[in-house]
Amino acid sequence: KALDQLYDLVSHGLSPDLTFILDLAVDAGLDRASRRALAGVAVQEDRYERMDLVFHERLRAGFREIAAREPQRCVVLDGGRDEDTIFARVQSIVEERFLS
Repeated sequence: KALDQLYDLVSHGLSPDLTFILDLAVDAGLDRASRRALAGVAVQEDRYERMDLVFHERLRAGFREIAAREPQRCVVLDGGRDEDTIFARVQSIVEERFLS
């Protein structure tokens, strides 16, 4: 409740029209981050990757809770899908919401 009040104070009532949440199981996400780091595509490790699984599970649950609380704004996408599939879905949703 305190965070909601703080958000209201600093946002002046503004909020995004659309938010995409790429949902992925914690172990799969951490594995993906590790593979990117090993391949030199991303920084070896940052503070989020060093956090324990409980932290990541709470973080994921928090994003899913926001999506459930604000379904008119939030769209949850399967982050385990390939990039082209996710891109096509994002593009389709943006077109449906803003271009039709």
